[in-house]
Amino acid sequence: MANQYTYTKICKSCKKELPVENFYFKNKQKNRRDTTCKDCKRKALRDGYDPHVASERHLQRNYGIGVDDRTRMYEEQKGVCKICGAPGDGRWKRLCIDHDHATGVVRDLLCRRCNTILGEAYDDPILLNKMSDYLNRWKERQVPQE
Repeated sequence: MANQYTYTKICKSCKKELPVENFYFKNKQKNRRDTTCKDCKRKALRDGYDPHVASERHLQRNYGIGVDDRTRMYEEQKGVCKICGAPGDGRWKRLCIDHDHATGVVRDLLCRRCNTILGEAYDDPILLNKMSDYLNRWKERQVPQE
């Protein structure tokens, strides 16, 4: 017996409710579909893509800042991570925008490694201090090899 239900999804671009088959897969293993329908994706490709506009939208939507704000932060930090002083690494050339997940306040620009470490520690300074103490205890135990 064939499935009598048709699953639908609303396209974030055209706002139309369409069958899920009209959306590209994002992840086939997890059966996740894109948020924009195939027609809108094709139209966007035909009309061209302006990365500056997309970046502006991303920064505004996620952090409440614009490209000019990010550029100013980058110049103030001289293009290096606020924690370790490294420039954006090879794979991720840009520095990450660090922000407080609870309040949304933008803090500084960090390299991918430092940003990931803070995120994995849930921005908890007590946990990060305990990690530092742990590493220092083991460093003291190590006997120099001759």
